[in-house]
Amino acid sequence: MKMPTGYEGQNIPTDFSIPSCGIEDVDRAVFNLFDKDLDLTVSEKEETRRVPVVFATGERFALVKRRRAIRDKNGTIILPLVSVRRTAINQTKSWGLPGDTGDLIIKKRLSSKDQQFQNIVNKQGIKNQSNVASPTNFVNRSSVYKYSYPGKIASRRPDSLKTSADGVAINNDLGKNIFEIITVPFPLFFKATYEIIFWTQYTLHMNQMLETFMASYHVSDFGFKVTSDKGYWFVAYVENELSADDNFEEFTDEQRMIKYTIRMFAHGWIVAPKSPGLPSPFRRYYSAPQINFSTSQVAGQIVIPGKSGIKVTGGDPSKFILQDVENLDLDGTVIRSDRQYLEYVEDTIRDPFTDKRKTRLLPVLTRNQRQGETVVSARIIDKIDEVTS
Repeated sequence: MKMPTGYEGQNIPTDFSIPSCGIEDVDRAVFNLFDKDLDLTVSEKEETRRVPVVFATGERFALVKRRRAIRDKNGTIILPLVSVRRTAINQTKSWGLPGDTGDLIIKKRLSSKDQQFQNIVNKQGIKNQSNVASPTNFVNRSSVYKYSYPGKIASRRPDSLKTSADGVAINNDLGKNIFEIITVPFPLFFKATYEIIFWTQYTLHMNQMLETFMASYHVSDFGFKVTSDKGYWFVAYVENELSADDNFEEFTDEQRMIKYTIRMFAHGWIVAPKSPGLPSPFRRYYSAPQINFSTSQVAGQIVIPGKSGIKVTGGDPSKFILQDVENLDLDGTVIRSDRQYLEYVEDTIRDPFTDKRKTRLLPVLTRNQRQGETVVSARIIDKIDEVTS
């Protein structure tokens, strides 16, 4: 079975992004430690100057790799100097975390669809606003089929609507809301090892640089908090031994040179990489504010007028006094929509005196796949169970 990678699906948000973090960010963080954070300065003849820092790449990398000092355009050795070079990357699994597969939630915010949902549930109890569902927006709440006035919004859950406000104009309490959840693939962890070389011409300068370096540890066990230009920070540790080297024993015309080698390692991670060839690391999901599973039983046969040949006629005309007139077809069936059929339950009544049986149809409102909700209203229907979350 293939483990999830976090890149599944095409539900990519177009209005969200974060800076990527990778190997280059750790390199820059270590470089910034010596170039900006540490005040590496030397003094000579009452003059103080800052020590330049270079990251050993390209042709400079070749010079540092051969352990030779860097020279300027005139061939003069640039001293004092600090060079930084990455020597290895270790991707041992022990640097990761348990379950480092799948996705990681980095953002949870209200969805743009939440406003429409709030207009339907009306948590504030607003009564006189056309675009917010309210009991006053229904034509007749006592009717089995609940309609809204033209230009107003009603809900298929009229019984859950508030009838009055709580006295608070705006309530920021989050409850039933539609949240947008944004994820990225789980970070990939690694350990980068670096070689830092201090180059000086005088022992005094070397001592000053080493003292500044050793007196600036941020954490115990000889550690530093290093920060990249994007704001990501890591912890870099220094090995115990600082190796020394010089050319004092070489009796040549070469300029005297002192150098100390410092080895560091930093734990880093790869988050939301945007390298060429990789898909977008962001995925978007929506929360479900309400999930309802219900089971009902009925003691009669479900019929659909017009399809089963049974006509719905008769009834007491006085029941419709002070109510809007509903459209009926030739069979007397209420016209709702071409996609929705009204269902009825057959209920047989026995006359105890004449032993005659009379069949009547009780209307039923049901939640179905097209409407998305369940409201059952019939005398002979009993609800067995309901699970709501």
